[in-house]
Amino acid sequence: CLCVCVCVSVRLYFLVLLVPSFLFSQVMARVKKELDLCDLFIVIGTSAVVYPAAGFSSAMARRGVPVCEVNLDPTSVTQTCDFAFQGKAGDLLPKLFDLDDVGAEEAAAAAAA
Repeated sequence: CLCVCVCVSVRLYFLVLLVPSFLFSQVMARVKKELDLCDLFIVIGTSAVVYPAAGFSSAMARRGVPVCEVNLDPTSVTQTCDFAFQGKAGDLLPKLFDLDDVGAEEAAAAAAA
């Protein structure tokens, strides 16, 4: 997981589940720990059909954690989300996090590192 601090009290975790099978259980254990700490779950750019990640939104919603989906198109979990925004993530995220151009560039650079 990559943690990006965008402002003082916000931690964003960007997770891509493309791991060798021998590391999968270790990665999933870490994901579970992070999900247990989560108090806002944001899903960005998903088909919501590839598991196990596709089940995270529903699991978080069942726990009472607010779920926000940012996606080009609605998915099978959009209706269960507390917030759903359709459009390009690159356009929507800076507005959602009230990032100026410099903040958005820094967040993007940190996410790419």
